[in-house]
Amino acid sequence: MSDARFKLTYRPEGAKPIVEDIDILDGLKASEVIAVKKATGGAIAGVAEFLSGIMSSDMEAIKALVWIVLKRRMSTVSWDRLDFTLSEVQIDYVDDLTDEQVAAKLVAHEQSGTINELGAKRLAELREAGVVPAVVEEDPKA
Repeated sequence: MSDARFKLTYRPEGAKPIVEDIDILDGLKASEVIAVKKATGGAIAGVAEFLSGIMSSDMEAIKALVWIVLKRRMSTVSWDRLDFTLSEVQIDYVDDLTDEQVAAKLVAHEQSGTINELGAKRLAELREAGVVPAVVEEDPKA
Protein backbone atom coordinates (compact mmCIF):
# COMPACT_ATOMS: atom_id res chain seq x y z
CA MET A 1 0.00 0.00 0.00
CA SER A 2 1.46 3.32 -1.01
CA ASP A 3 -1.40 5.64 -0.13
CA ALA A 4 -4.82 5.70 1.50
CA ARG A 5 -6.90 7.07 -1.34
CA PHE A 6 -10.15 5.54 -2.43
CA LYS A 7 -12.75 6.23 -5.07
CA LEU A 8 -16.23 5.67 -3.66
CA THR A 9 -19.08 5.10 -6.07
CA TYR A 10 -22.49 5.03 -4.42
CA ARG A 11 -25.42 4.06 -6.65
CA PRO A 12 -28.59 4.43 -4.60
CA GLU A 13 -31.57 2.76 -6.22
CA GLY A 14 -33.45 5.19 -8.44
CA ALA A 15 -30.94 8.02 -8.06
CA LYS A 16 -27.90 9.38 -9.86
CA PRO A 17 -24.59 7.77 -8.78
CA ILE A 18 -22.34 9.73 -6.45
CA VAL A 19 -18.60 9.43 -7.05
CA GLU A 20 -15.95 10.92 -4.79
CA ASP A 21 -12.23 10.43 -4.21
CA ILE A 22 -11.27 10.36 -0.54
CA ASP A 23 -7.82 10.28 1.03
CA ILE A 24 -8.26 8.70 4.46
CA LEU A 25 -4.89 9.98 5.72
CA ASP A 26 -5.12 13.48 4.34
CA GLY A 27 -8.70 14.22 3.35
CA LEU A 28 -10.85 13.69 6.42
CA LYS A 29 -11.74 16.57 8.69
CA ALA A 30 -11.39 16.16 12.44
CA SER A 31 -15.14 16.73 12.82
CA GLU A 32 -15.81 13.84 10.41
CA VAL A 33 -13.56 11.42 12.30
CA ILE A 34 -15.12 12.45 15.62
CA ALA A 35 -18.65 12.07 14.21
CA VAL A 36 -17.79 8.56 12.95
CA LYS A 37 -16.39 7.67 16.38
CA LYS A 38 -19.63 8.82 18.03
CA ALA A 39 -21.87 7.15 15.43
CA THR A 40 -20.07 3.82 15.75
CA GLY A 41 -19.95 3.89 19.54
CA GLY A 42 -16.17 4.04 19.41
CA ALA A 43 -15.78 1.00 17.16
CA ILE A 44 -14.02 3.26 14.66
CA ALA A 45 -12.09 5.46 17.06
CA GLY A 46 -9.69 7.06 14.62
CA VAL A 47 -8.14 7.18 11.20
CA ALA A 48 -6.17 3.94 11.64
CA GLU A 49 -9.28 1.94 12.53
CA PHE A 50 -11.19 3.60 9.71
CA LEU A 51 -8.56 2.74 7.11
CA SER A 52 -8.17 -0.78 8.45
CA GLY A 53 -11.94 -1.27 8.31
CA ILE A 54 -12.17 -0.12 4.71
CA MET A 55 -9.23 -2.29 3.68
CA SER A 56 -10.89 -5.33 5.29
CA SER A 57 -14.37 -4.50 3.88
CA ASP A 58 -15.87 -3.95 7.32
CA MET A 59 -19.50 -2.91 6.81
CA GLU A 60 -19.39 -0.28 9.55
CA ALA A 61 -16.36 1.38 7.95
CA ILE A 62 -18.01 1.23 4.52
CA LYS A 63 -21.14 2.82 5.96
CA ALA A 64 -18.99 5.52 7.60
CA LEU A 65 -17.33 6.31 4.27
CA VAL A 66 -20.68 6.55 2.46
CA TRP A 67 -22.08 8.65 5.31
CA ILE A 68 -19.18 11.13 5.15
CA VAL A 69 -19.54 11.51 1.39
CA LEU A 70 -23.31 12.05 1.69
CA LYS A 71 -22.99 14.45 4.64
CA ARG A 72 -20.60 16.59 2.61
CA ARG A 73 -23.41 17.00 0.07
CA MET A 74 -26.48 16.88 2.33
CA SER A 75 -25.75 17.82 5.94
CA THR A 76 -29.03 16.33 7.18
CA VAL A 77 -28.13 12.71 6.38
CA SER A 78 -28.63 10.61 9.50
CA TRP A 79 -26.36 7.71 10.44
CA ASP A 80 -29.29 5.68 11.74
CA ARG A 81 -31.41 6.20 8.62
CA LEU A 82 -28.62 5.45 6.14
CA ASP A 83 -29.06 1.95 4.75
CA PHE A 84 -27.89 0.39 1.51
CA THR A 85 -26.84 -2.89 -0.02
CA LEU A 86 -23.30 -3.74 -0.99
CA SER A 87 -24.41 -3.84 -4.62
CA GLU A 88 -24.99 -0.06 -4.36
CA VAL A 89 -21.42 0.64 -3.20
CA GLN A 90 -18.10 0.25 -4.94
CA ILE A 91 -14.82 1.23 -3.31
CA ASP A 92 -11.73 1.25 -5.48
CA TYR A 93 -8.26 1.72 -4.11
CA VAL A 94 -6.50 4.56 -5.94
CA ASP A 95 -2.78 3.99 -6.32
CA ASP A 96 -1.49 6.69 -8.61
CA LEU A 97 1.30 8.00 -6.39
CA THR A 98 4.78 6.59 -6.29
CA ASP A 99 6.31 5.58 -2.98
CA GLU A 100 8.59 8.63 -3.32
CA GLN A 101 5.58 10.94 -3.66
CA VAL A 102 3.85 9.32 -0.68
CA ALA A 103 7.04 9.69 1.37
CA ALA A 104 7.26 13.39 0.45
CA LYS A 105 3.66 13.93 1.52
CA LEU A 106 4.24 12.12 4.82
CA VAL A 107 7.51 13.99 5.50
CA ALA A 108 5.63 17.27 5.05
CA HIS A 109 3.08 16.13 7.64
CA GLU A 110 5.87 15.00 9.95
CA GLN A 111 7.65 18.35 9.68
CA SER A 112 4.44 20.29 10.34
CA GLY A 113 3.54 18.09 13.30
CA THR A 114 0.33 16.84 11.68
CA ILE A 115 1.32 13.25 10.94
CA ASN A 116 -0.93 10.63 12.49
CA GLU A 117 0.03 7.18 13.81
CA LEU A 118 -0.77 5.40 10.56
CA GLY A 119 1.15 7.95 8.50
CA ALA A 120 4.16 7.69 10.83
CA LYS A 121 4.11 3.91 10.51
CA ARG A 122 3.96 4.10 6.72
CA LEU A 123 6.78 6.66 6.62
CA ALA A 124 8.94 4.37 8.78
CA GLU A 125 8.26 1.48 6.38
CA LEU A 126 9.23 3.62 3.39
CA ARG A 127 12.43 4.79 5.10
CA GLU A 128 13.35 1.19 5.99
CA ALA A 129 12.87 0.29 2.32
CA GLY A 130 15.29 3.06 1.34
CA VAL A 131 12.68 5.23 -0.37
CA VAL A 132 13.87 8.80 -0.88
CA PRO A 133 11.04 11.36 -0.75
CA ALA A 134 10.33 13.07 -4.05
CA VAL A 135 11.27 16.72 -4.29
CA VAL A 136 8.06 18.71 -4.17
CA GLU A 137 8.21 21.86 -6.20
CA GLU A 138 6.66 24.89 -4.59
CA ASP A 139 3.73 26.45 -6.42
CA PRO A 140 4.77 30.06 -7.19
CA LYS A 141 1.12 31.11 -6.95
CA ALA A 142 0.75 29.75 -3.40
